[in-house]
Amino acid sequence: MSLARTLGRLAALPPLMAAAVVALTDSMFWPGAVYLALSLPTLLLYGWDKRQSMRHGRRIPEKWLHLCELAGGWPGALIGQQWLHHKCSKAAYQWRYWLIVLIHWALWAGYFGWRWHLAHPVPAA
Repeated sequence: MSLARTLGRLAALPPLMAAAVVALTDSMFWPGAVYLALSLPTLLLYGWDKRQSMRHGRRIPEKWLHLCELAGGWPGALIGQQWLHHKCSKAAYQWRYWLIVLIHWALWAGYFGWRWHLAHPVPAA
């Protein structure tokens, strides 16, 4: 296994761990459920697109794959890239994909920052 693949898998962990922490500490299960519910269809879309690419058939536009990733299906996309070896060597696609993962990182960081701010308010001067 290459270093890039290993780092890619590790880079995907923080948003998934954040969803797990929120589920365990706040009993808020919907973020993890969204990741799971959107990952399966995204993985299926990757599989279909891979099949169509091998058969020279009609492909799924990349913007639709990215939209599914942005909506929360990026873990399924990562599995599709790793397992099916689809879209994993196209640099422009990978750049956009990892930007989407970073957006999810930023959303979680903002959420936890907001929660920390609520728990530790700044005293009035």
